[in-house]
Amino acid sequence: MYAIALLEVGEQIQALLQSMDRLETLIRNSQIHKAVVYRLPRVSQDQTHQPYSHLEVTPLAGATAVGEALAAYRSWYAEGAASTKSVFRLPGALSLTPSDPVAFDACMEDIQAIKFRISELTGSIYPDSPAMRHKVIHEEFPRLVMLQLTRAIKRCDEPLYSCRFTWVRKSSIKRLDKQAAAAEVGQLKAILPNENTQIVPWKARVAQEQRNLLALPSQTGLRLRRPVKAHPMMNLIFEERIETPKGEKRRQKMVDANLPILIVDSPKAKIGALKDFDPDKKVASRGRTLTADTPITPMKPIYPLR
Repeated sequence: MYAIALLEVGEQIQALLQSMDRLETLIRNSQIHKAVVYRLPRVSQDQTHQPYSHLEVTPLAGATAVGEALAAYRSWYAEGAASTKSVFRLPGALSLTPSDPVAFDACMEDIQAIKFRISELTGSIYPDSPAMRHKVIHEEFPRLVMLQLTRAIKRCDEPLYSCRFTWVRKSSIKRLDKQAAAAEVGQLKAILPNENTQIVPWKARVAQEQRNLLALPSQTGLRLRRPVKAHPMMNLIFEERIETPKGEKRRQKMVDANLPILIVDSPKAKIGALKDFDPDKKVASRGRTLTADTPITPMKPIYPLR
Protein backbone atom coordinates (compact mmCIF):
# COMPACT_ATOMS: atom_id res chain seq x y z
CA MET A 1 0.00 0.00 0.00
CA TYR A 2 1.30 3.42 -1.05
CA ALA A 3 4.33 1.77 -2.65
CA ILE A 4 3.82 3.72 -5.89
CA ALA A 5 3.67 7.05 -4.05
CA LEU A 6 6.82 6.23 -2.09
CA LEU A 7 8.59 5.20 -5.28
CA GLU A 8 7.74 8.53 -6.92
CA VAL A 9 8.86 10.42 -3.80
CA GLY A 10 12.26 8.75 -4.21
CA GLU A 11 12.34 9.71 -7.89
CA GLN A 12 11.41 13.29 -7.07
CA ILE A 13 14.18 13.50 -4.46
CA GLN A 14 16.69 12.41 -7.10
CA ALA A 15 15.32 15.02 -9.52
CA LEU A 16 15.58 17.63 -6.78
CA LEU A 17 19.24 16.73 -6.18
CA GLN A 18 19.95 17.31 -9.87
CA SER A 19 18.17 20.68 -9.78
CA MET A 20 20.11 21.64 -6.66
CA ASP A 21 23.34 20.87 -8.54
CA ARG A 22 22.25 23.28 -11.27
CA LEU A 23 21.31 25.94 -8.73
CA GLU A 24 24.69 25.64 -7.02
CA THR A 25 26.47 26.18 -10.35
CA LEU A 26 24.27 29.19 -11.16
CA ILE A 27 24.86 30.78 -7.75
CA ARG A 28 28.62 30.24 -7.87
CA ASN A 29 28.70 31.80 -11.36
CA SER A 30 26.70 34.82 -10.15
CA GLN A 31 28.10 38.12 -8.95
CA ILE A 32 27.89 37.85 -5.16
CA HIS A 33 27.46 41.26 -3.54
CA LYS A 34 27.08 40.12 0.07
CA ALA A 35 26.81 36.76 1.78
CA VAL A 36 26.03 36.34 5.48
CA VAL A 37 24.63 33.34 7.35
CA TYR A 38 24.12 32.65 11.04
CA ARG A 39 24.91 29.13 12.17
CA LEU A 40 22.76 27.83 15.04
CA PRO A 41 23.42 24.84 17.34
CA ARG A 42 21.71 21.60 16.32
CA VAL A 43 18.88 20.37 18.57
CA SER A 44 19.49 16.86 19.92
CA GLN A 45 16.70 14.29 20.28
CA ASP A 46 16.54 14.64 24.06
CA GLN A 47 16.10 18.42 23.66
CA THR A 48 13.24 18.15 21.15
CA HIS A 49 10.50 19.15 23.58
CA GLN A 50 12.63 21.33 25.85
CA PRO A 51 12.63 25.12 25.61
CA TYR A 52 15.77 26.65 24.23
CA SER A 53 18.48 27.67 26.63
CA HIS A 54 20.87 30.39 25.54
CA LEU A 55 21.69 29.90 21.85
CA GLU A 56 24.97 31.21 20.56
CA VAL A 57 24.82 32.44 16.98
CA THR A 58 27.92 32.01 14.83
CA PRO A 59 28.05 34.58 11.98
CA LEU A 60 29.78 33.56 8.76
CA ALA A 61 30.45 35.74 5.74
CA GLY A 62 31.85 35.69 2.23
CA ALA A 63 32.75 32.44 0.48
CA THR A 64 32.26 30.46 3.69
CA ALA A 65 28.70 31.76 3.97
CA VAL A 66 27.99 30.85 0.34
CA GLY A 67 29.19 27.29 0.96
CA GLU A 68 27.12 26.98 4.14
CA ALA A 69 24.03 28.28 2.35
CA LEU A 70 24.38 25.84 -0.54
CA ALA A 71 24.78 22.95 1.90
CA ALA A 72 21.73 24.13 3.89
CA TYR A 73 19.52 24.14 0.79
CA ARG A 74 20.00 20.37 0.55
CA SER A 75 20.15 19.55 4.27
CA TRP A 76 17.13 17.23 4.35
CA TYR A 77 18.20 14.56 6.82
CA ALA A 78 18.82 14.73 10.57
CA GLU A 79 22.50 14.19 11.23
CA GLY A 80 23.92 12.09 14.07
CA ALA A 81 21.98 12.63 17.29
CA ALA A 82 20.06 15.63 15.91
CA SER A 83 16.29 15.67 16.42
CA THR A 84 14.05 14.82 13.46
CA LYS A 85 11.28 16.99 14.93
CA SER A 86 13.22 20.22 15.53
CA VAL A 87 14.09 21.29 12.03
CA PHE A 88 17.50 22.55 10.96
CA ARG A 89 17.67 26.27 10.29
CA LEU A 90 20.31 28.55 8.82
CA PRO A 91 19.13 32.18 8.73
CA GLY A 92 21.01 34.48 6.42
CA ALA A 93 21.04 36.14 3.02
CA LEU A 94 22.89 35.91 -0.28
CA SER A 95 22.73 39.13 -2.30
CA LEU A 96 23.56 38.37 -5.91
CA THR A 97 23.11 39.20 -9.58
CA PRO A 98 22.76 36.02 -11.67
CA SER A 99 25.00 35.76 -14.72
CA ASP A 100 22.17 33.91 -16.50
CA PRO A 101 18.85 35.29 -15.12
CA VAL A 102 16.69 33.14 -17.41
CA ALA A 103 18.36 29.89 -16.34
CA PHE A 104 18.33 31.03 -12.71
CA ASP A 105 14.58 31.71 -12.78
CA ALA A 106 13.84 28.42 -14.55
CA CYS A 107 15.91 26.46 -12.04
CA MET A 108 14.20 28.09 -9.05
CA GLU A 109 10.78 27.37 -10.53
CA ASP A 110 11.77 23.75 -11.16
CA ILE A 111 12.94 23.31 -7.56
CA GLN A 112 9.76 24.76 -6.12
CA ALA A 113 7.61 22.59 -8.43
CA ILE A 114 9.43 19.42 -7.32
CA LYS A 115 9.04 20.36 -3.66
CA PHE A 116 5.31 20.96 -4.21
CA ARG A 117 4.96 17.56 -5.92
CA ILE A 118 6.69 15.83 -3.00
CA SER A 119 4.25 17.55 -0.62
CA GLU A 120 1.33 16.28 -2.72
CA LEU A 121 2.66 12.74 -2.79
CA THR A 122 3.43 12.49 0.91
CA GLY A 123 0.10 14.09 1.79
CA SER A 124 -1.68 11.29 -0.09
CA ILE A 125 -0.13 8.67 2.21
CA TYR A 126 -2.56 7.89 5.05
CA PRO A 127 -4.24 11.31 4.59
CA ASP A 128 -6.34 10.82 7.74
CA SER A 129 -3.50 9.62 9.96
CA PRO A 130 -0.39 11.83 10.23
CA ALA A 131 1.12 9.37 12.69
CA MET A 132 0.90 6.47 10.24
CA ARG A 133 2.10 8.68 7.40
CA HIS A 134 5.16 9.63 9.45
CA LYS A 135 5.86 5.98 10.26
CA VAL A 136 5.58 4.75 6.67
CA ILE A 137 7.66 7.57 5.18
CA HIS A 138 10.44 7.17 7.73
CA GLU A 139 10.59 3.43 7.26
CA GLU A 140 11.32 4.14 3.58
CA PHE A 141 13.49 7.23 4.16
CA PRO A 142 15.15 6.98 7.59
CA ARG A 143 16.05 10.30 9.26
CA LEU A 144 14.39 12.33 6.51
CA VAL A 145 12.93 15.61 7.81
CA MET A 146 10.02 16.38 5.51
CA LEU A 147 9.77 20.05 6.51
CA GLN A 148 13.38 20.56 5.51
CA LEU A 149 12.88 18.74 2.21
CA THR A 150 9.76 20.62 1.12
CA ARG A 151 10.23 24.13 2.48
CA ALA A 152 10.74 26.79 -0.15
CA ILE A 153 13.99 28.59 -0.85
CA LYS A 154 12.92 32.20 -0.49
CA ARG A 155 13.99 34.84 -2.95
CA CYS A 156 13.42 38.58 -3.19
CA ASP A 157 13.28 40.11 -6.67
CA GLU A 158 11.93 43.51 -5.62
CA PRO A 159 14.30 46.42 -4.92
CA LEU A 160 15.29 45.89 -1.29
CA TYR A 161 16.56 48.45 1.20
CA SER A 162 17.52 46.08 4.01
CA CYS A 163 17.06 42.63 5.54
CA ARG A 164 17.04 42.47 9.34
CA PHE A 165 16.84 39.46 11.66
CA THR A 166 15.10 38.82 14.98
CA TRP A 167 13.84 36.01 17.24
CA VAL A 168 10.12 35.24 17.56
CA ARG A 169 8.11 33.02 19.93
CA LYS A 170 4.73 31.63 18.92
CA SER A 171 2.47 28.59 19.10
CA SER A 172 0.84 26.50 16.40
CA ILE A 173 -2.91 26.64 17.13
CA LYS A 174 -5.70 24.64 15.47
CA ARG A 175 -9.41 24.95 16.28
CA LEU A 176 -11.09 21.63 17.18
CA ASP A 177 -14.54 20.37 18.09
CA LYS A 178 -14.79 17.37 20.43
CA GLN A 179 -15.05 14.88 17.55
CA ALA A 180 -11.88 16.26 15.94
CA ALA A 181 -10.12 16.20 19.33
CA ALA A 182 -11.06 12.54 19.81
CA ALA A 183 -9.74 11.78 16.32
CA GLU A 184 -6.43 13.50 17.17
CA VAL A 185 -6.03 11.30 20.23
CA GLY A 186 -7.11 8.23 18.25
CA GLN A 187 -4.05 8.58 16.03
CA LEU A 188 -1.95 7.42 18.98
CA LYS A 189 -3.35 3.89 18.77
CA ALA A 190 -0.94 3.18 15.92
CA ILE A 191 2.12 4.26 17.91
CA LEU A 192 3.02 2.14 20.91
CA PRO A 193 5.17 4.01 23.48
CA ASN A 194 8.73 2.76 23.86
CA GLU A 195 8.09 2.01 27.53
CA ASN A 196 4.58 0.56 27.64
CA THR A 197 4.42 -0.62 31.25
CA GLN A 198 0.89 0.53 32.09
CA ILE A 199 -1.53 -1.93 33.67
CA VAL A 200 -4.23 -0.84 31.21
CA PRO A 201 -3.28 -1.77 27.59
CA TRP A 202 -2.24 1.20 25.48
CA LYS A 203 -5.08 1.04 22.95
CA ALA A 204 -7.62 0.79 25.77
CA ARG A 205 -6.13 3.92 27.40
CA VAL A 206 -6.37 5.82 24.12
CA ALA A 207 -9.99 4.68 23.63
CA GLN A 208 -10.90 5.85 27.15
CA GLU A 209 -9.42 9.29 26.48
CA GLN A 210 -11.46 9.45 23.28
CA ARG A 211 -14.64 8.63 25.21
CA ASN A 212 -13.80 11.34 27.76
CA LEU A 213 -13.46 13.92 24.99
CA LEU A 214 -16.68 12.86 23.25
CA ALA A 215 -18.54 13.18 26.57
CA LEU A 216 -17.71 16.89 26.81
CA PRO A 217 -20.56 19.40 26.36
CA SER A 218 -21.10 20.12 22.66
CA GLN A 219 -20.31 23.84 23.10
CA THR A 220 -16.84 23.19 24.57
CA GLY A 221 -14.21 25.20 22.72
CA LEU A 222 -10.96 23.30 22.14
CA ARG A 223 -7.62 24.17 20.61
CA LEU A 224 -4.69 21.98 19.61
CA ARG A 225 -1.82 24.18 20.81
CA ARG A 226 1.71 23.10 20.07
CA PRO A 227 4.38 25.45 21.34
CA VAL A 228 6.91 26.27 18.65
CA LYS A 229 10.49 26.83 19.72
CA ALA A 230 11.69 30.41 19.35
CA HIS A 231 12.89 30.78 15.81
CA PRO A 232 14.52 33.44 13.65
CA MET A 233 12.58 35.65 11.29
CA MET A 234 13.66 38.36 8.90
CA ASN A 235 12.12 41.74 8.25
CA LEU A 236 12.39 42.68 4.59
CA ILE A 237 12.33 46.46 4.13
CA PHE A 238 11.75 47.44 0.51
CA GLU A 239 12.80 50.57 -1.36
CA GLU A 240 9.15 51.19 -2.21
CA ARG A 241 7.46 53.76 0.01
CA ILE A 242 3.79 53.59 1.03
CA GLU A 243 1.39 55.90 2.84
CA THR A 244 0.41 54.92 6.39
CA PRO A 245 -1.67 56.66 9.11
CA LYS A 246 1.68 57.80 10.56
CA GLY A 247 2.99 59.10 7.25
CA GLU A 248 5.06 57.72 4.42
CA LYS A 249 7.34 54.76 5.16
CA ARG A 250 9.09 51.94 3.39
CA ARG A 251 7.03 48.81 2.83
CA GLN A 252 7.98 45.90 5.10
CA LYS A 253 7.34 42.18 5.24
CA MET A 254 8.17 39.64 7.98
CA VAL A 255 9.06 36.13 6.80
CA ASP A 256 10.55 33.01 8.37
CA ALA A 257 14.34 32.87 8.27
CA ASN A 258 14.64 29.10 7.92
CA LEU A 259 17.15 29.27 5.08
CA PRO A 260 19.27 32.03 3.55
CA ILE A 261 17.14 34.22 1.33
CA LEU A 262 18.34 34.96 -2.20
CA ILE A 263 18.29 38.74 -2.71
CA VAL A 264 18.36 39.29 -6.47
CA ASP A 265 19.55 42.53 -8.11
CA SER A 266 19.66 44.69 -4.95
CA PRO A 267 23.43 45.11 -4.53
CA LYS A 268 23.11 47.97 -2.02
CA ALA A 269 20.69 46.17 0.32
CA LYS A 270 21.86 46.16 3.92
CA ILE A 271 21.94 42.84 5.76
CA GLY A 272 21.53 42.99 9.52
CA ALA A 273 22.89 40.77 12.27
CA LEU A 274 21.12 38.04 14.23
CA LYS A 275 21.97 38.24 17.92
CA ASP A 276 22.29 35.30 20.30
CA PHE A 277 18.99 33.98 21.64
CA ASP A 278 18.50 34.83 25.32
CA PRO A 279 15.52 32.99 26.87
CA ASP A 280 15.28 35.63 29.60
CA LYS A 281 14.96 38.46 27.13
CA LYS A 282 11.51 39.39 25.87
CA VAL A 283 11.02 38.66 22.17
CA ALA A 284 8.09 39.10 19.83
CA SER A 285 5.07 36.82 20.33
CA ARG A 286 1.61 36.32 18.89
CA GLY A 287 -0.13 37.98 21.81
CA ARG A 288 -2.52 36.93 24.58
CA THR A 289 -3.25 33.21 25.05
CA LEU A 290 -6.98 32.39 24.94
CA THR A 291 -6.69 28.83 26.23
CA ALA A 292 -6.38 27.39 29.72
CA ASP A 293 -2.95 26.59 31.14
CA THR A 294 -3.63 22.85 31.54
CA PRO A 295 -4.47 20.47 28.65
CA ILE A 296 -7.78 18.65 28.79
CA THR A 297 -6.09 15.31 28.06
CA PRO A 298 -2.59 14.11 28.99
CA MET A 299 -2.13 12.49 25.58
CA LYS A 300 -2.21 15.54 23.30
CA PRO A 301 -1.67 19.29 23.76
CA ILE A 302 -5.41 19.98 23.48
CA TYR A 303 -6.61 22.88 25.66
CA PRO A 304 -10.08 24.21 26.51
CA LEU A 305 -10.78 27.89 26.00
CA ARG A 306 -10.68 29.99 29.14
